[in-house]
Amino acid sequence: MRKSNDQGIFDQNNVKVDLKWFDGYLESISTLNAQQIDANSQTLGDTVNSIAGGADQVVVLVNDNSTGNDKIIVSEGINSVQDLKGKKVAAEEGTVDHFLLLLGMKEAGLKPEDIEFVPLETGSAAAAFVAGQVDAVAVFAPFTTQALTRPNSKELFSSSSIVLPLILWWLVTTIGNIDPFYPLPQEYRFIFRFTLSICPKIIL
Repeated sequence: MRKSNDQGIFDQNNVKVDLKWFDGYLESISTLNAQQIDANSQTLGDTVNSIAGGADQVVVLVNDNSTGNDKIIVSEGINSVQDLKGKKVAAEEGTVDHFLLLLGMKEAGLKPEDIEFVPLETGSAAAAFVAGQVDAVAVFAPFTTQALTRPNSKELFSSSSIVLPLILWWLVTTIGNIDPFYPLPQEYRFIFRFTLSICPKIIL
């Protein structure tokens, strides 16, 4: 979306879209739940939680499948998930990266209480790791790149081994020659058609 906006693609097609950027991922979810924005790019798990909580939302588009975008990055001396025991680990609580951390720990036989969890917004978590304030961090790109600037740090595991789907929150189906985007507003129809034109495999 940002690239499309920067390249003026929306303006070229006479489509009015007001894109909002959030410093914290969870803020975007709460803003959508409060109906202060019309759409959000978020994980399937977060979407299910919102709907279970009463939010009137519908999934329409597979935006991405995280196959390595989310990572657990560790300091020197940590060579296995078991080595996280007793260590300070930062992540934004309740996000997919926190979920990835817990899944990896569970597979290794560790419980949440086996680590000293430090709840921080994702950008702050990466900064804290680089500053040596925590021993490990769970982050998504581009904060993975930032975290790896810490000397001798490395990836412990990522969503390439534990796949975490990232979903935009409306569902689109195509039946014969029926326009799958009607009666969605013009802005949404254009966005989905443009996405389909460059990434035809991402439509459900």
